[in-house]
Amino acid sequence: MTVKFRDRPSVTYRIVPGMTSAGFLLSPVVADNESFAALFKSDWPAELAQQEVQSLVVTPVTASGSSLCYESTYQLRFYRLEFSQ
Repeated sequence: MTVKFRDRPSVTYRIVPGMTSAGFLLSPVVADNESFAALFKSDWPAELAQQEVQSLVVTPVTASGSSLCYESTYQLRFYRLEFSQ
């Protein structure tokens, strides 16, 4: 999965379908302890603005270049989380 950000270069992450079926936070990207801790601050939207995902692309990346071992379609569901202040 390659995610594109507004003010910085894109980043590619490896995703495992079985691990993502329970859901995960896509945006802002929480890539380290500091960004996780920032989620608990009242000003987290400003602090994590560079971690906001603008778009994403999911593609299989294999050594042979073949995608035959992957399903041809996936279902993605997006939800918005609301945090009370």
